[in-house]
Amino acid sequence: MNPSRSDVQPWYRHPWPWLLMMAPVTAIVWGVLCLVLATVYRDPLVTEHAWRDGQALQAGQTVNGTRSGP
Repeated sequence: MNPSRSDVQPWYRHPWPWLLMMAPVTAIVWGVLCLVLATVYRDPLVTEHAWRDGQALQAGQTVNGTRSGP
């Protein structure tokens, strides 16, 4: 009942190693994709006067040429 050496297929001919490797490879690909997207499309930095601009918006004053409030 022992298979002879000629009957044994190499590991890459079986589906199980490939199925087991799919999860880590997929995680690496998505991680690299997220890293690329995060570096290409960076969030803008907060302006130096963000707090003052927010207070002006709440008070209904003009900020950067636009008027806020009712």
